[in-house]
Order: sequence, then structure tokens, then C-alpha cells
Amino acid sequence: MKSPAIMSVDRLAAVTVLILLIAPGSAKAQTYVVTDLGTLSGYDNSMAVDINENGQVAGVVYVTFEVGPGRAVLWDDGTITDLGVLPGGSDSWGNGINDEGQVVGWAFNSAFKRRAFLWQSGSMTVLDTLGGDDQAIADDINDAGQVVGRSYADPGDPIHAVLWEDSAIANLGTLGGDINVAYCINDSGQAAGESETAGGTQHACVWQGGGVTDISGGGPGDPSAARGNNNQGQVVGHCLVPPSIYSQACMWQNGNRTVMGTLGGDLSSATGINESGVAVGWSETVPGDPSSRHAFIYSDSIMTDLNDLLPPGSGWELVDAGAINDRGQVVGRGQIGGVDRAFLMSPDTDGDGVADADDNCPDEPNPDQADGDGDGLGDVCDPAPCCAAAGPAAPLGLAIGMLLLGRLVGQKAHSKHRRGAGCVDRATERRCRTGATGGRQSAGV
Repeated sequence: MKSPAIMSVDRLAAVTVLILLIAPGSAKAQTYVVTDLGTLSGYDNSMAVDINENGQVAGVVYVTFEVGPGRAVLWDDGTITDLGVLPGGSDSWGNGINDEGQVVGWAFNSAFKRRAFLWQSGSMTVLDTLGGDDQAIADDINDAGQVVGRSYADPGDPIHAVLWEDSAIANLGTLGGDINVAYCINDSGQAAGESETAGGTQHACVWQGGGVTDISGGGPGDPSAARGNNNQGQVVGHCLVPPSIYSQACMWQNGNRTVMGTLGGDLSSATGINESGVAVGWSETVPGDPSSRHAFIYSDSIMTDLNDLLPPGSGWELVDAGAINDRGQVVGRGQIGGVDRAFLMSPDTDGDGVADADDNCPDEPNPDQADGDGDGLGDVCDPAPCCAAAGPAAPLGLAIGMLLLGRLVGQKAHSKHRRGAGCVDRATERRCRTGATGGRQSAGV
């Protein structure tokens, strides 16, 4: 019997489509599958916020995006788990997840105050606030269990960027102003976010080693904010670059700032980045039209609208991309059938409609996933019978050279066969396929 908090996602496979991404300068197309992660009963809408390397996704389900109420959830391998609420509270929201499956976010308590939480193994733990503050939000958690976010008394009061570690809370400091938020933290403990300067402008910054560093790269009055970082020290977010009056997606690394641009509209922001430096986020596509917001992926200095990669008639409009993991899986919020839905976009290298993470032969198309011998490897990836016992394959050029040399000196040429490589000469390849090897199966010719 399933736990009341965990139920099958009835629409998980209901809306799965293929999208195509062609790398610049390459004839090979990268395909993806996009899946509706679904929602809980009683909540029409959902949004995915973060994803770990195991494909587990943290986020929220809600009645309406503007009002709520909402419940923090975890999507994992076809199930959705309600992370619950605090005693006497009504709502919760999932913001971040690490590779251990720990989820952080916020939840209302009985006094309708936001409190940061850490959820693991079915239990929600409230995190401390700073002295004098009674509200807090946890935004991210790294694999060491360090949590970052913000702590404050009431709306309008100073907001402090904070770090929770070993059950203790620490104020991360400020660039001189009152509004400070740490949105992300990498595995080396470098946190990134935004801090108000003494002049009253929000600047992108990083906290590490007990100090705070302004990384904005702009003028004192040019606002910016960091939203995501990776273990390479790359930080993404948004920044304003005059003479423009609009903030656009930006990346910072080693003291340099790169403006990613937009998809044609005024505003954009990058929200996540993986270890390969591939970033995701959102951008307006029409100047002056906030409703034209679309999800994007940014790689090799090119921003691509994820909606341009959807086949006609998919029914999806991808609005926000929140995070991307090292397997290239992207999560976010899209609209389909008139409601918001959390989506998971996963690479499908062989284009057979089965994501690499679930494919028993990811390099060879096998939509039926047939596995006759039950070894976990698809039948199309099983080695040919005559070649199953063969040793490592010789490079093709070397094999041909050996064959020619053997003929010159009157000797038989020996070659070895590997799965999918075939035998060296066509006649032998035909015998290999039919099993006609002179009464024996051998790697030799």
C-alpha cells in the first residue's frame, strides 16, 4: 500500500514529446524527451525548481501561481511526494535539492510566518533564524549539507543573507546595505546572490571564507544579482548594462562578465548552470510584453528558446527553466492544457523516445527496450554471438594494415571484433553474422 504522501503521477507519461537541438557546426542532432511531471490531487498547477544528479526534482504544486496555496514536493522516478507543512501551517515551497535527496525551502508556521526547513527521509526540520528575526527562507543546499538563504523579521525590515551549517546559523555579511540574499551554494561552500550597496543598489556578489565580494562588474548604480553557480566558479544571474535600462542574463567568471542577451524582448535572467557551463533561465521574446516570457538554454555563447525546439503540435509553452544538472536534464515550468506544469527535459542521444537515463541502450535506437536475456542491456546492444568472447578491438587503420601485411607475407591476418564494430573484411563479416565460421566460432579469420 502506498503512503498517503506518495502517489503515482497519473500524467507522467501522458505528455511526452521529442525536441531537437542541433549543435552549431555539427551535423549531428541532439534530441530530448520532455515530460509532464504532474501534480498532487487538488492542485492544478506545478513548477519544478531544482534537480540533482540523480534526476530527483524539487518544487511546488499550487492552486494559482499568484495566490497559492502551495505544497513543497519531490518528484522521483515516477512518484511525487508531498513534503508536508509545519504544525498549524498551510503552505510550503521547495527551493533546492542536493545529491543526497535533501530538500530545502520554506513553510508557514501557525503564526503565518515563513520559516526555512530542511526535509530528509520523510521529516521536515525547521531551521533557526537570526536573533530578533522570526522569518527565514532556505534557497539552496550543497552536497555537504550547507544551506543558504535569508532571514528577516517582517517584510520591509532588513534582510540578511545567511548560512546554516551543523544546525547553526551565520550572517554572511553585506556590501553596506540592508537587502541581502544568498540564492545558491556550490560544493566548495561558495555562496552567491545579491547584496545592497551603501548607495542603495543591488549587486551580484559571492560569499566565501568569511567575506563578501562584489562581482557585478558594472557601475555603482547598475543593479545585478546572481541566481546560480557551479563548482568551476562560474556564476549566472542578471545585470543591467547601460545604455540599456533593462537587466539581461549574465555570467561571471574570473573577474569577467558576459552578457547573454535576450530572445528578442527586454528582460532575461539566468537561473542555473551545470559543470559544463551550460546555463538555463528565462527571457522575454517581445519588447514590452512580460507575457512573452520563454525558457532558454545557453551554450557556446548562443541562447536558444526551448520552445523553438518543440515539434509542432506539442501543446507545450515552456516559460521558465530553473535548473540543469550534469546529465543535461533541465527542469522548470511550462504551460499545457491551460495550466502550469513542472517539466523535465532529458537528453535522448539515439532519438528513440526513451531518455538516456532510462534507456538500456542509449546509443542505439530501441524504442521497445527489448532485453531478451534479461541482462539489463538492450538486445540491440548485445554483442554478436561469434564475437562475444573477443578481446579489445584494434583500431580500424591498424587492422587493415595487419590484413595487408598478412597477405604480403602469405600469412593469415588476425583481427578482433567488438560490439557494433563488425569484422574486418566483408566476407568474414557475413560469415560472422550467420555463424558460418567453418564449424567453429573464433575471433580469428
